[in-house]
Amino acid sequence: MLFRERLKTLREAKSMTQESLASASGVSTGTIRGFEQGLRHPTFAVVQLITKALGENIGVWDGLDIEMTKKMLANTRKPKKPKKDE
Repeated sequence: MLFRERLKTLREAKSMTQESLASASGVSTGTIRGFEQGLRHPTFAVVQLITKALGENIGVWDGLDIEMTKKMLANTRKPKKPKKDE
């Protein structure tokens, strides 16, 4: 399961709208929407805010699959080859 899927599942299980979760967490509604659509990825600090607003323990996010965006992949660097001694 991906973060976006678990977020929506937890939010709906608490009978919260995106707006109510945004208000409770201090994160904008557009940001919550972006997370649920997989267009944005939260920092750990934001995950903590959302977790608290949902009344959950941070462990609720355990075991999620990692979703790499094109931007994340573009920022990964290939290891440099060691230089040959001259």
